[in-house]
Amino acid sequence: MKISRKGWYSIVDVQYELIHQLKHRETMFIPYVKDELTGKLKVRLPVRWLNASYINMLKRHWEQFGFFKNEMNLYHSLATYRDFPTFSYVWRYKSQQQKIWLDKFQEYITKYNFFLETDSEDLDKSIKRDGKAIKLFFDEYKIKYSVKFSGSKGVHFIVPYEEFSHIKLPVVDVKGVYFDIVKLFKLLAMRIKTVLACDTVDTSVFDVKRVCKTGYSYDVKSKKIALPLTDDQLFNFNLEIVEPINVLKAGVYKRGLLYRNTDVLKKEREQGILKLLKDLDIDLESFK
Repeated sequence: MKISRKGWYSIVDVQYELIHQLKHRETMFIPYVKDELTGKLKVRLPVRWLNASYINMLKRHWEQFGFFKNEMNLYHSLATYRDFPTFSYVWRYKSQQQKIWLDKFQEYITKYNFFLETDSEDLDKSIKRDGKAIKLFFDEYKIKYSVKFSGSKGVHFIVPYEEFSHIKLPVVDVKGVYFDIVKLFKLLAMRIKTVLACDTVDTSVFDVKRVCKTGYSYDVKSKKIALPLTDDQLFNFNLEIVEPINVLKAGVYKRGLLYRNTDVLKKEREQGILKLLKDLDIDLESFK
């Protein structure tokens, strides 16, 4: 039995898992079109700056932008915003509204999650080797994190902004002069990649507008689900685990992002973050 992309997104439990990740963040659709020469899907211009804070709003975006008529993947921002706007569907107005927003959007950012991605055609390297190494590394410091299949060539680790809020850095420096959370996360990713010798970790893009694949979304290229993974699923990963029908059989209802180390006291996790930075030779005082 196969589940179509439209069928997958029609499942109410899936819709709730999606919307919990999209609230107060930018929702983005990345369209793909088949290359006539190679037959492979290639990326087209994304549909950006969508506000999908509740399910019916997300459904309206799906309809308005032909989400099911065309091949599109679902992403969301690492940044969380206050007073995130809803733009017009009329392109002439939407482009003007977005231009105004882009001049000041950084002023509305309240949080920014740490994101670490592995990426390789060889899933044994990107998931079973490097994914496992990063997972065990985070556990050593008792860090709260989630790990999910990227939908294609690796895994995504997310550490919520709240785990770093005690270090008192600005989330983003609007003037681009001072050290901020975004710059810290770029440095942190590079140090982790080096120390763990995880060559599949992608450190090429670290930007305040960066987005990531939404957990529980359907990848149009692989036709697999970007599934948050248990430890057992990570250590013994195979593509059967992320087949839509198998994900559905295993259960989606209130499954969430499966954060680790939530039983550890917040104060202890904060100390773990400080120790992590110290062990990676990141001296915050030198940046303040």
